[in-house]
Amino acid sequence: MIRAKFRVTNIDNLNDMEVVWMEAVFSDDKTSANYSWSEATPYGTLRMNISNPLARNKFKINQEYYLDFTEA
Repeated sequence: MIRAKFRVTNIDNLNDMEVVWMEAVFSDDKTSANYSWSEATPYGTLRMNISNPLARNKFKINQEYYLDFTEA
Protein backbone atom coordinates (compact mmCIF):
# COMPACT_ATOMS: atom_id res chain seq x y z
CA MET A 1 0.00 0.00 0.00
CA ILE A 2 1.09 3.57 -0.71
CA ARG A 3 -0.34 6.40 1.37
CA ALA A 4 -0.53 10.05 0.31
CA LYS A 5 -1.99 13.08 2.04
CA PHE A 6 -4.16 15.58 0.16
CA ARG A 7 -5.93 18.84 1.10
CA VAL A 8 -9.25 19.93 -0.41
CA THR A 9 -8.71 23.23 -2.23
CA ASN A 10 -12.08 23.73 -3.90
CA ILE A 11 -15.51 22.19 -4.25
CA ASP A 12 -17.79 22.95 -7.20
CA ASN A 13 -21.46 22.09 -6.83
CA LEU A 14 -23.07 21.38 -10.17
CA ASN A 15 -26.67 20.36 -10.87
CA ASP A 16 -26.29 16.63 -10.28
CA MET A 17 -22.65 16.38 -9.25
CA GLU A 18 -20.03 17.69 -6.86
CA VAL A 19 -16.47 18.25 -8.11
CA VAL A 20 -13.81 18.01 -5.39
CA TRP A 21 -10.34 19.41 -6.10
CA MET A 22 -7.35 18.38 -3.97
CA GLU A 23 -3.61 19.03 -3.87
CA ALA A 24 -0.85 17.06 -2.19
CA VAL A 25 0.03 18.36 1.29
CA PHE A 26 3.30 20.31 1.23
CA SER A 27 5.50 22.00 3.84
CA ASP A 28 9.04 23.40 3.71
CA ASP A 29 9.16 23.54 7.51
CA LYS A 30 11.19 20.56 8.76
CA THR A 31 9.43 20.77 12.14
CA SER A 32 5.99 20.45 10.52
CA ALA A 33 4.15 17.13 10.71
CA ASN A 34 3.51 17.51 6.98
CA TYR A 35 7.19 17.78 6.03
CA SER A 36 7.55 14.01 5.53
CA TRP A 37 4.63 14.04 3.09
CA SER A 38 6.39 16.80 1.14
CA GLU A 39 9.45 14.64 0.62
CA ALA A 40 7.41 11.64 -0.54
CA THR A 41 4.79 13.47 -2.63
CA PRO A 42 6.09 16.97 -3.42
CA TYR A 43 3.29 17.72 -5.88
CA GLY A 44 0.05 16.14 -6.96
CA THR A 45 -3.49 17.08 -7.89
CA LEU A 46 -6.72 15.14 -7.73
CA ARG A 47 -10.15 15.88 -9.12
CA MET A 48 -13.14 13.73 -8.23
CA ASN A 49 -16.57 14.05 -9.81
CA ILE A 50 -19.05 12.71 -7.26
CA SER A 51 -22.56 11.95 -8.49
CA ASN A 52 -23.68 9.57 -5.73
CA PRO A 53 -25.99 11.60 -3.45
CA LEU A 54 -24.83 9.59 -0.41
CA ALA A 55 -21.19 10.50 -1.09
CA ARG A 56 -21.74 14.19 -1.78
CA ASN A 57 -20.98 16.80 0.89
CA LYS A 58 -18.52 14.50 2.70
CA PHE A 59 -15.43 16.59 1.90
CA LYS A 60 -14.66 19.99 3.45
CA ILE A 61 -12.47 22.78 2.01
CA ASN A 62 -9.01 23.00 3.66
CA GLN A 63 -9.46 19.62 5.35
CA GLU A 64 -6.67 17.07 4.83
CA TYR A 65 -7.37 13.45 3.88
CA TYR A 66 -5.26 10.34 3.49
CA LEU A 67 -5.40 8.64 0.12
CA ASP A 68 -4.42 4.96 0.14
CA PHE A 69 -3.41 3.11 -3.02
CA THR A 70 -3.73 -0.65 -2.97
CA GLU A 71 -3.19 -2.78 -6.05
CA ALA A 72 -6.48 -4.13 -7.39
